[in-house]
Amino acid sequence: MKTLIIAFRSLFKRKRNNLIKIASLSVGLAVGLTLIAKVYYEQTYDDFFPHAKRIYSIGEMGMIGGQLFEHPLVSGGVAPGFAAEIADVEAATRFTFLANEETFYDKNRKKYKGDFTLADSALFSMFPVRIMSGNPQEILARPLYAMVSRKIADMLGGLDAAVGQSIEMNSAPGRTITIGGVFDNLPHNSHLKFDILVSLKSISNFMGDGSDNWIGNDRYRAYIRLREGATPQSIAPLIDEVVGRHHDPEMMRQAGIKLSYTFIPLLEVHNGRPEVKRTTAILSVLAFALIFTAALNYVLIIVSSLVGRSKEMAVNKCYGASGKKIYGKMLAETFADMTAGIVIAIFLIIAFRDTVQDLLGTSPGVMFNLRSALLLVVVCAVVTLVTGLIPGYMFSRVPVASAFRSYKENKRFWKLGLLFLQIVASGFLTILLVIIARQYNLMINDNPGYEYDNVAYCSLPGTDTSARERALDEIARLPEVAAVSSAESLLPFFGYPGNNVLLPGKSEELFNIADGEGVGDNFLSLFNISIVNGKSFTQGMEKSNEIMVNQYFADQITKLTGWTDGVIGKQVVVTYHSGSADNPILFTIVGVYQNYRIGFIGNEQNRPSAMFYSKAPGNILIFKYHNFTPELNAKVASILEKIFPEKDINVHSYAAEMKGQYVDTRRFRDSVLIGGAVTFIITIIGLIAYIRDEINRRRKETAIRKINGATLADVLRMFLHDISIIAVPALIIGSGISAYIALRWQAQFSEKISLSPLLFLTCTLVILLVIFAVVSLNCYKTANENPAIVVKSE
Repeated sequence: MKTLIIAFRSLFKRKRNNLIKIASLSVGLAVGLTLIAKVYYEQTYDDFFPHAKRIYSIGEMGMIGGQLFEHPLVSGGVAPGFAAEIADVEAATRFTFLANEETFYDKNRKKYKGDFTLADSALFSMFPVRIMSGNPQEILARPLYAMVSRKIADMLGGLDAAVGQSIEMNSAPGRTITIGGVFDNLPHNSHLKFDILVSLKSISNFMGDGSDNWIGNDRYRAYIRLREGATPQSIAPLIDEVVGRHHDPEMMRQAGIKLSYTFIPLLEVHNGRPEVKRTTAILSVLAFALIFTAALNYVLIIVSSLVGRSKEMAVNKCYGASGKKIYGKMLAETFADMTAGIVIAIFLIIAFRDTVQDLLGTSPGVMFNLRSALLLVVVCAVVTLVTGLIPGYMFSRVPVASAFRSYKENKRFWKLGLLFLQIVASGFLTILLVIIARQYNLMINDNPGYEYDNVAYCSLPGTDTSARERALDEIARLPEVAAVSSAESLLPFFGYPGNNVLLPGKSEELFNIADGEGVGDNFLSLFNISIVNGKSFTQGMEKSNEIMVNQYFADQITKLTGWTDGVIGKQVVVTYHSGSADNPILFTIVGVYQNYRIGFIGNEQNRPSAMFYSKAPGNILIFKYHNFTPELNAKVASILEKIFPEKDINVHSYAAEMKGQYVDTRRFRDSVLIGGAVTFIITIIGLIAYIRDEINRRRKETAIRKINGATLADVLRMFLHDISIIAVPALIIGSGISAYIALRWQAQFSEKISLSPLLFLTCTLVILLVIFAVVSLNCYKTANENPAIVVKSE
């Protein structure tokens, strides 16, 4: 205890470099421990649910028209069907999203926002949460009844005020939903996100009821829980039997469809996603590099004071201190420094909690919990031991004779080794940062095949068609507006739903398409999408049987049918749009437009696409300005508010929304930026400590060299040569590690920057120049010293 008290008092001693040691340690710990907490948080998704290891998410995979597909959603009857017909399936549930970020109103017409989901009555049996009011099994079995989260209940005035209250969705006017109960908010690290759960029995009030389908309408998230000892492999034969009873094999064969089901363990629904695996792996490496660099830097600074503190250690030995006592002394000092560093790190995390949340998408209060705290304590304990034992070993070897004469340090390989590893980490993170930043710039500035810089849009579901027509007419008359159009319910970066293409009179489905649904006048020209063959839609037709397809569609259908005279004028059947299979509506291909990206980089739909004409404006109104300004956007919003006084009007910038699709990449870039900057600064601090120690060790040598005619440049060259011997290979290794990590990270993107040797060479040279500049500035004073004075003092 006495040793520990002395160690804490030594925090305020001068000439111990305590400020630099603790500052670099605390910053490294703040960022490193935060990243470790984030990784642990990601790895514990959904593990709090009872029987989580026996719960599986059901998906689809198979082939349509020779095209492989995999889909995380299934038809409504699949999950309950498995539970009813397979004994080893203990429970099942399914739900489907109704509306995200939907505006809704209470009885006083006050506006709120929340996500609406249609769920069956077995949901909370599968995923138990604390029920604050009501019986979920009863409430979710009643049409137009709902359970709401505590967050929504608080918005509505509290638990008592919410229960029994009626609400109305903005997109479904006239259909009131009664709140029957309240459930507690789900933990943040759950892939399930629920605000308002409307009973699945209500589905016919909002859309076609396919909740019991085995084929088609595959829009349901479905889950099963298996009995103890059962696995997806063990029930696979039974699955085939059940599917055979509900699917028509001959019909599916004729249609060219092969369909099977996948079972993803609940604990892998989030963690098993490739992008999550890549990101957590890289964040783990980043966290290790930060803490490792901070620890090495701490050791380097302490051991660099070996010459200065040698007499102190020798005197301790003269008074009977054993090697064990020296170890204890150094561990106590390290514990004191570590305690101070952790306190400052906690302060930094609290002070910059908003920045942490923006960078990682999760608040520190959620990431730092009891479970993660235990892991972080273990990490800090390991760092304390490592950073205490290494200096303890070095100081315990100081000879007793050093109490009576100067101690000369001859071996410096350990210092070079520590500095080498620091430069490796710094080079790796700096080069990786440059790659990530360039990839992010490519993504936000990339041309998706259409223009959107001055485009805005407003989603108005549930509104009157004539009102939407009037809105487009009024906005089109504004001199600042270049063009207006509409879309039925989706825009290119949203992604499109799928439907299948057939030839008239044939039952075999050729391939699946991304269905752009109905678009209004000027849609293609507004986005500057070129027509490569044929013409655009005939405008003004009340009921159009025209279809436009992209070049990929034209190439695919030509290859499958053997058409030699092109696709223009040919007729096709498109499921959903063509209606009854017995008497389908035929659509005539009138034009082929250029391929453009559907979705966004990293989440593209690489399949043929098509669109249909709609004279009546769709639910999404689209405006193209001559020059986008916030003032003009507000002006357009005010016009819409007058025409739709009951609607919550939001006019979105297409460019801003597109940029928002890459928020995860931006956060990752910023995380590496901060981690890389901290690591680089810590490395520079370690470099300065090393150089100062080398300067003190070689002062006499430098003076003798100058007496023998060495110039300032010669002296600087001597120190730079020594540093370059470790810096160059360290940076080469760091470049190699960054290239490996970057290639793995870029695998999720269809379009990526080139990792050319020139990029790595340039980054390496820039880092090397910074290192040389730091060395030169620190050596300049010594190189200019009067050698006679130096020799005399020695």
